[in-house]
Amino acid sequence: GPDITLPPQEELVVWLMSTRDTLPITGGSLSVDEFSREAFDSTVKHLSAILGNEMDFWQYGAYHKLHIRHIAGIEPLGLPPVAAMGSNRTINVASGFPTTFGPSMRLNVEMTPEGPNGSLLIHGGQNGRINSPNYADQVDDFREGRYHDAPLLEKFDPEQYITTIHFKK
Repeated sequence: GPDITLPPQEELVVWLMSTRDTLPITGGSLSVDEFSREAFDSTVKHLSAILGNEMDFWQYGAYHKLHIRHIAGIEPLGLPPVAAMGSNRTINVASGFPTTFGPSMRLNVEMTPEGPNGSLLIHGGQNGRINSPNYADQVDDFREGRYHDAPLLEKFDPEQYITTIHFKK
């Protein structure tokens, strides 16, 4: 409510609700039952205004969207929002509603007896230039969780690359 100036973390509220019959609030206390009812009703009202009144058609991704911004922060160069899973407390990080940050790259490395196997994906594309065919080529892969093989080399082989940059010590 508007009287709360510093809302507690969700974990604290859940712990208080599981260990007490009332919750401390400014100027007194509130029963856990009353708090639960008010929180549920408020949530349904909020989501109905955004997603419509037919709860059977509600989808988390229609509410929780990831806005993929261009690295330069120029809004028109960003990509259209995509459904975002996760929260600020999951491995698949995505904060707030709507979220403006998440993992820019996901990398999985499996350790096997034959050596490490890697797979990765980038949330937008391989290239930050809007005129590149690789500007947004991995958005669908990111949304669907489709990874690309990322072979892990034991040593750098410059012959595998078109151009290399050498820095002096």
